Amino acid sequence: MAGSLNPSSVVNGAVPTDATAGFPTIEDPTGSNKLYLSRVAINASVAMSVELFDVLFWAGQTTIPTSGTTTVALTSRPSFTTRVPFLVDGTTRDWTQVQLFIQLSVAGSNHAHTTSIDYLDQGGAAGNTGNQSTQNIAVNRLIRCPLAAGDTGVQELTGYNVNGIASATGAVSALAMRSLGKFRTQGGLSTLYGPDYTGLPEIFGASALLAVVYTDSTSSGVPSVDIEIAHMDPA
Repeated sequence: MAGSLNPSSVVNGAVPTDATAGFPTIEDPTGSNKLYLSRVAINASVAMSVELFDVLFWAGQTTIPTSGTTTVALTSRPSFTTRVPFLVDGTTRDWTQVQLFIQLSVAGSNHAHTTSIDYLDQGGAAGNTGNQSTQNIAVNRLIRCPLAAGDTGVQELTGYNVNGIASATGAVSALAMRSLGKFRTQGGLSTLYGPDYTGLPEIFGASALLAVVYTDSTSSGVPSVDIEIAHMDPA
C-alpha cells in the first residue's frame, strides 16, 4: 500500500491526499479543467491484475483484542465528499463509487477474530458491513467489505468494530476507497490501456492514488505501473 501502513488516526480518521507520504503528487487543474485517468501502462514478471484506487478516508490502526470488542467511533471525522464525482445531473454525488475495506496493518494471527465497519449509506442511513474474518491475513492485505442488503453506496465511514479472541495478534485499519479501474498484464509483457478502456474516470488534484495487486498464483512480483492524467475542460 502507498504511504504508511498505519494511518495514525484512531480518534477521528483522516482524508489522505497526494501530499500524504507515499502517494504520488498530482498537478492541480487550472481554470475550468478537470483531471481524468487517460492511460495506464503495466509491466510485471508474472501475470497479474492491478486495480487503481483513490483512498478517500482511513482510520486506525487498532490492535486486535484478546477478548471482547474494541469499538472505534469516529465522532469528528473529516468529510471526503469533494473527492466523489457528481452524477450526470451535476449536483448529486455518485455514492455508489465508494467502497469499504479492512486493511491488516499488522498481520493477523491464525485465530477466529473479525472486524466490521459502520457507515452511512447512499441516503444517509446507518449501516454495517457485518463481521469479516481477519484470521491469518498477511500484513498490508485488503478485505473488500459487502454493504448491508439494499445499500448501494457509502456517504461516510463512521467507525469500526474489532472482535478479539484469546491469543489473537495483529492490527487493522478501516478505509473508504473509490475504484478507478482494473487492469491486467501477462508475465514479462508490457500492456498499455488507452482512454477507450479506462473510460476517463475523474480524479482530483488531491487524490491519494493506490495500486492494489492481484496475482494469479503464489508466484509474485512487483509491477511497474505508469499512469497518464489528462487535464481537460469538460465543457
